[in-house]
Amino acid sequence: AYTDSVREYVAFQPNGSFNTPRLFSDASHKVANQNLHNLNVSGDLDLVIVTYPAFQRQAERLAQHRRDYSGLKVAVVTTKQIFNEYGSGAQDVTAIRDLMKQVYDRNPNPATRRNYLLLFGDASYDYKASAFNDKDQEPAWWKNARRPFNFDTKVNADLYNQNLVPTYQSRESFLPVAGYREYYEGQSSYSSEDYYGLLDDNEGNWDEFGYGNTYEACDIGIGRIPVRPPRERREQATDDDQARQVVDKIIAYDATASFGKWRNRLTLTADDNDPDIGMTFTIESETRFAPTLQAAEPAYNIRKAYLDLFPQQSVAAGQRSPAAEAAINDALDQGSLMIGYTGHGGPESLADEKIITKASLLALTNQNRLTFFVTGTCDLSTYDNPDYTSAGEAVLTDNLSAGAVGLFTTTRVVYSYQNTQLVEAFYAQVLSRSATGDLPYLGNAGRMAKIAAGVGGDLNNRNYTLLADPTTLLAYPRQRVLVDSINGRKVVSLQLSLDTLKALSKVRVSGHVENRSVLNRNFNGTADITIFDKATTVNTLGDQNGTPVPVQVQENVIYSGQAAVSSGLFSLKFIVPKDISYSVGLGKISLYAADYTNKVDAQGYQLVPIGGAALNAPGDTTPPEVRLFMDDEAFVSGGLTGLSSLLLGKLFDLSGINTSNTGVGHEITATLDNDPIKLVIVNDSYTANVNDFTRGQLRYNYRSLAAGPHVIKVKAWDTYNNSGEGTVEFIAAQSAQLALDHVLNYPNPFSNVTTFHFDHNCAGQELDVQVQIFTVAGRLVKTLHANVLASTSHDKTVTWNGRDDYDDQLARGVYVYRISVRRAADSQQVSKFEKLVLLN
Repeated sequence: AYTDSVREYVAFQPNGSFNTPRLFSDASHKVANQNLHNLNVSGDLDLVIVTYPAFQRQAERLAQHRRDYSGLKVAVVTTKQIFNEYGSGAQDVTAIRDLMKQVYDRNPNPATRRNYLLLFGDASYDYKASAFNDKDQEPAWWKNARRPFNFDTKVNADLYNQNLVPTYQSRESFLPVAGYREYYEGQSSYSSEDYYGLLDDNEGNWDEFGYGNTYEACDIGIGRIPVRPPRERREQATDDDQARQVVDKIIAYDATASFGKWRNRLTLTADDNDPDIGMTFTIESETRFAPTLQAAEPAYNIRKAYLDLFPQQSVAAGQRSPAAEAAINDALDQGSLMIGYTGHGGPESLADEKIITKASLLALTNQNRLTFFVTGTCDLSTYDNPDYTSAGEAVLTDNLSAGAVGLFTTTRVVYSYQNTQLVEAFYAQVLSRSATGDLPYLGNAGRMAKIAAGVGGDLNNRNYTLLADPTTLLAYPRQRVLVDSINGRKVVSLQLSLDTLKALSKVRVSGHVENRSVLNRNFNGTADITIFDKATTVNTLGDQNGTPVPVQVQENVIYSGQAAVSSGLFSLKFIVPKDISYSVGLGKISLYAADYTNKVDAQGYQLVPIGGAALNAPGDTTPPEVRLFMDDEAFVSGGLTGLSSLLLGKLFDLSGINTSNTGVGHEITATLDNDPIKLVIVNDSYTANVNDFTRGQLRYNYRSLAAGPHVIKVKAWDTYNNSGEGTVEFIAAQSAQLALDHVLNYPNPFSNVTTFHFDHNCAGQELDVQVQIFTVAGRLVKTLHANVLASTSHDKTVTWNGRDDYDDQLARGVYVYRISVRRAADSQQVSKFEKLVLLN
């Protein structure tokens, strides 16, 4: 047919018939009475949690936590309830928006009482479950998936497609790559939660082209937790397993167990510059992001792990930087309140050099030190693609007890210029205190950042989403720690101290904790004091034909210790190490304090002159003492550990331990298996004891050790540059396989009481221990039990007095005993036999 005009064609089947509607009478298809139109009639509702019905129990747990911990008014509603009341029973994003419009309009003062929306469940770009209906396109995981017993087509489609709590999709819902032409012609793909927040009258008619219309600002804080039912068959699995685990993480994040000076630390990392296409990621991070963060709150210490600060290697798969990977992993393991990345990326990794990967995020062990990610990169968190789980999702939902508490991240391809604007705006918002000193919920920080960066970048901004509870507060220390005097001389201001810290001088720092500018006499706990030498400038390497970039770093720690805080006051003494930069300049005293009883913490800082040398300092030629363990102090050298284990060191010196890296070769180092290539500097892992600068503890995590025997040597220096060493030997075993070693009882022979000892590779885990004692003929005469909640690597919990199960004294002689250990987490069990001699 000619194509010069529109023609209409009709195809029909003369003998066909229309489908006959089915009427359901069973309870699962009945619509219960409900009245969401009555929601927020009082106008005081803070948070609405919209959840897929299978996750309602966990959504209610989170809601109760927000009521108890945050003091918020919270309502939990299911998607089914919303669609029934606002969407005529059909899945419809506008139904969710209409509910929030009602909540928003009933808020008497939205400027002072912000509303928040949490979408609790995964979403999909494939609204019609097209792939579900096309069996040839079924992913492998679905063919073996755990389908529900009720083979309702809609339920199966939801579980297959993961479109549980829908998101707004552009017309080009999953165009993988959109160039500038597509971007400016409205063909760019995006998924966005912002649609739910366009709630002022006459808002919400989004122009897909992104220009020619007035930019509409989001009116509420919105976040999503993309939990989903398990995809694989698992015994005793329930649809809300993942939801429960994520809620557990959020509740734990707000608990006192997460207190620590890691809350004072921020980490910035960036891709190396790409001169061929004009990308200057390191420059943007150094000249815009770092100053913005420091200006918002100078108390934070910024660790910089830019890729171009570290050497790269060429391997078969391309460029790699093991040193950069290690620096980022260390920052995450030690804890960072927030980690920001800008540069190239994708759903599986960040940077072409893969400095952060999905696998590395899943392997994080930063329990009680959960970070928050800000990622100015392409599609790290494509939660609406049902075919796989992106790295951004995985660090939140699939790392069960560690990883991240949330992300401000991307769902599609984004562009560098607009990214810089938005990320910089987010950094400014997330650390900004209100006029009353309050800090923002994550949902409001994201909302305000998009408003600040909205002009010209609205389409790009739509691809940024908050994967977090929007009413989460970052683990900001709420109160302030201030230095009052140094060596008895009062400080003038945060930027000016009258006393100078000199090499080998003995220093006393005194201060207090205050709440809203008033001394907090109820504060009793500990203060962490870290003293940094002066900032220095280092140049990046200019790798891959880039230009070296000057980077300012302040990471040389000349002292790290703790002081007791009593009635809000503290005082600390230490000796400044010989290894400092002798030119006088401003260093920084970083302060963090925690009161576990009153569940409050505080932060602060003080600038102080550092330089020069003390006159007539006493001499010291005695080396420090170094004692080493693995996992805990109960460890016996030669014992068992897991493949990822904690190196624990107890260090002592009357002059204190040197943690400065100014003197070449005077760092605290740990060397694995006497291999110089496996030497690591562990200065940052050492902290002096409370009120005792002469003693301290080293804690350093080893990851992915090879199975088998190992030895670690630690070398440490005191403040006078005397060195001491210690070694520890151990056998690394697969922690997936519970292992026992060095099974014995002591004393043996014995007359009155003996204790059963064994080493294992599951330190910190809950174990059930059983000891059975037999005669040499094989008759069981005594069974002993113990439940060890947080086991040490060397266990000696069970003792025996030589009597049988009837409390009768056994005859002297040789007996055989079996120690059986069961790991509570997975019921795995292992046993070993030994002999003992009873003397009577």
